Amino acid sequence: MMKKILLYLVLTFVLSGCAGSTIPEGSKTSGQPVPQHQHTRSPQTQIDLSLRQGDYSRALRLLGALQEQGGWNQQFEDTWAQAFAGLLAQAEQRLAQKDYPVAGRLYSDAIDNLQKNSARLARRERDLLQLNKQLDYCADQLLERGLLVYRSGKLQQALAIWEQINKFHPQHTASQRAINTTRRQLHNLEALSAE
Repeated sequence: MMKKILLYLVLTFVLSGCAGSTIPEGSKTSGQPVPQHQHTRSPQTQIDLSLRQGDYSRALRLLGALQEQGGWNQQFEDTWAQAFAGLLAQAEQRLAQKDYPVAGRLYSDAIDNLQKNSARLARRERDLLQLNKQLDYCADQLLERGLLVYRSGKLQQALAIWEQINKFHPQHTASQRAINTTRRQLHNLEALSAE
């Protein structure tokens, strides 16, 4: 892993003309540096780079933007399928590692991507149902994790766990109720200690 990071940094340094790396504002990356001049590359080059880096969410966002701009052609359908499969593989891997916040975000990205294209959605309706189940599962696991912490009296920590659910599944009603109840309890405890 360290060799890959070092190789990437050296290549970034050489290819960028000795300029540093930055992450463009507003981009969601997989934690890997993005060369500063990347925004000047063609969409295809940016998509290919995202695929090589394993940042499938970004590749899908770039493909979506390309489609909205009317630059879509049939070759991108295969690229989309590759990126979508990579995203699902990452989500499954994170789920197996019980990294529910990241798995949930990846499933949410997959759902959003499917919902943005009605023709693709019609062909993958079963996928969408399964993705929603996985999203709910990630949220439910975090809800349970938060409840264990809550029962031990660590309200702030429980709240932090439940707020992670909001980042990928803001419609999860059980976590919303838990957040609201815990915030009220914390507010009441603060009011009591102030008296």
